[in-house]
Amino acid sequence: MLPREEIAARPPAARISRIHSGSWIDSNFRIWIGHSEDNQAWTMLGQARAILERTRPELPPDRFEKAYEAALAAEGSDWFWWYGDEFTTENAPEFDALFRRNVEQIFRHIGMAPPERLARPIIAPYKDKSQAAAISISPRRLIRPMIDGYSRSYFEWNGAGFYRPGSVSGAAMYEGGGAFSQLWYGFSLTDLYVRLDPVQGADLSGELRILLTRGKDERTLRMQVVPSGAETSVVDERGTKCGAGRAGALVELSVAISALGLAPGDRAGMLLRLTRAGVEVDRLPRYGELELTVPDQTFEQTHWHV
Repeated sequence: MLPREEIAARPPAARISRIHSGSWIDSNFRIWIGHSEDNQAWTMLGQARAILERTRPELPPDRFEKAYEAALAAEGSDWFWWYGDEFTTENAPEFDALFRRNVEQIFRHIGMAPPERLARPIIAPYKDKSQAAAISISPRRLIRPMIDGYSRSYFEWNGAGFYRPGSVSGAAMYEGGGAFSQLWYGFSLTDLYVRLDPVQGADLSGELRILLTRGKDERTLRMQVVPSGAETSVVDERGTKCGAGRAGALVELSVAISALGLAPGDRAGMLLRLTRAGVEVDRLPRYGELELTVPDQTFEQTHWHV
């Protein structure tokens, strides 16, 4: 019997003025709220629900229903059971990815591009055992490599920052290995440089998305990866060119620091994703962001070493 049928058969005789929390653990919600991971997940979901409600009058009923179903799936309590430090599971990366995918579907069904921040895992890196094998080194020298899609000399990227993911990631999409084996990044006094080394035989075609974060500010840059060696533009959210890149044996690009609104000494986070037909093919770093510090004239002197 449905609730409405029960109510029709036995009309209420009194009014309940207060309902206590119905959780089966301590009669409160401490497992599902409060931890930074829980808060991030609820914030993302809350923002998506707010946009869904705002756009509802403009949506065809079938599209609203699909978006609403995705929202209901994301509101399931099991996702938040595994966020936070109370409980652990080897499948935490899969749960995290599935939750964010449900939230992404809300945006897709209402005809909006999902925010790039949904590409970032919510869980901490230590929850994926393979991340213990990841290698990350910060830039130590100014660089000025030739952006041609090929490595001409060891010294082109000598002193650049470096990231290599663990050999096997816990996330299902990377079980067979991603498109890239490692990433190099660094600065001259005028430009940011990025180099992606592909896995042997990997299909590099797609769109490279670069998320730059500074506090609450986020910027997304895009570049079409064309494995022909032809130069392609790096553009910002408005479609304005701010750099260029090439894909040959490697994927290389440069972006003007001034176009990013950054100044010497500024700190920012960077996340790179290769997508194809809207589907994420690879993401570096696999967890969190690479920490960037825009260099000044004293950068090499400060980081000098033998």
